Amino acid sequence: MARTDEGPLVAVFTSVSGLALYAGACDWASTTVEDLVGLLPDGVRALVDPLGEQPFVLDREVLRALVVDAAEEAVPASTTRSDRSLPSVGGLNAEHREGVGG
Repeated sequence: MARTDEGPLVAVFTSVSGLALYAGACDWASTTVEDLVGLLPDGVRALVDPLGEQPFVLDREVLRALVVDAAEEAVPASTTRSDRSLPSVGGLNAEHREGVGG
């Protein structure tokens, strides 16, 4: 975990090769975004793929919103639901890359 002026960050990776580039040979575990929401303590944000081409920061509230949106999207069409589409990773990257290398 790294401490920043905006609070603590924990690095997470979308691939084993990205983790290896960052940490070398190490133990690792895998989880889903939904589980990551529950695993992040309050006030801790996730820095996704810190050495990748497009690193981005997600905080717990953003992750919760994604999980809620995904759950709404999974509701059958006959049920009232939002017609909003889920944000793309590129969209999240653009919104959350502030302070992460440019």
